[in-house]
Amino acid sequence: PQLYTCEVVVTANGQKMTVMEKFGFRSFEFIEKGPFFLNGKRLLLRGTHRHEDHAGVGAAMTEEQMIQEMKMMKDMGVNFIRRGHYQQSEIILNLCDELGILVWEEIPWCRGGVGNETYRRQTKRMLNNMIIQHYNHPSVIIWGLGNENDWPNDFPVFKQNEIRKLMSELNTIAHQLDKTRKTAIRRCDFCSDIVDVYSPSIWAGWYRGNYTDYQKMSKEEMEKVRHFLHVEWGGDSHMQETFYLLHLLFRNGFIISKYPTIPSGPDRRRINIHNITTKLTAADGRHTGIIQAMSQVMQFLHKSTDSPFIKLTEIVGPIIFVTQTPDNNGRVIMMLIDHIS
Repeated sequence: PQLYTCEVVVTANGQKMTVMEKFGFRSFEFIEKGPFFLNGKRLLLRGTHRHEDHAGVGAAMTEEQMIQEMKMMKDMGVNFIRRGHYQQSEIILNLCDELGILVWEEIPWCRGGVGNETYRRQTKRMLNNMIIQHYNHPSVIIWGLGNENDWPNDFPVFKQNEIRKLMSELNTIAHQLDKTRKTAIRRCDFCSDIVDVYSPSIWAGWYRGNYTDYQKMSKEEMEKVRHFLHVEWGGDSHMQETFYLLHLLFRNGFIISKYPTIPSGPDRRRINIHNITTKLTAADGRHTGIIQAMSQVMQFLHKSTDSPFIKLTEIVGPIIFVTQTPDNNGRVIMMLIDHIS
């Protein structure tokens, strides 16, 4: 993007102060029940969320780490990010301006409910500060007013009318401070008519259904609102299902062991791989498909001479074991478990 620099010099009483700020020009439009346009051309928004943390340093990220992170995003084809769910370092916005990455920035009104009057004043104050501080960043196209505000039980009292009231007040403040940008929220259906852009909660293949349901469900949700933008979904849903299956295995007294031999003893015995499908499906019928798929994988690995030997062991009583010996061919025994029937 082409950026410009504005330099303002203030002189008073023999003293001088200079302030410099970069800015840019662009236009954008969300077509009602249609696509997004940037500078008059249709653009498919491709992106991700960003949280202000990094392995080893938490939220204390260095500028070098931030630069590396944003360049990696750009290299993978990202042209849009949502800074969820709170205001983050301005370094990121500077990088987005320079790299040409559009931004949804939001305040940390996250999850359901409304607190007392101090809570409401602070929420408005954070929105006011965010817009004033970041107004000149051309990368910002959306001011986010909240996230999952229909989530109950975060406060003793959950009142939809109070949530709508505060959401309407925030929407008014945002447009009074900035008439050029859009407002948005994610997952609060009873407030979807208040903001300019709405993102529902679909999560196909994670919390419900299958990931192939996204096409149908996205079309249905698009018809409900003026401007639809889906910004949150489960990229690691298959791994999530796998971990849940492992939980089921533990809960029902099974352990997957990744090593050539299993120590013999009265507390464990070989079982038929085919039995696992029936037993776990009975325990939790929602996961029949993935249980069957994992059983097929285990059967394949069991027969393959090129793959690690995998056994399913049924644990009859409490057992704790973890060893590493040359007999294991360098493989680490993965599980340390005390099973309670």
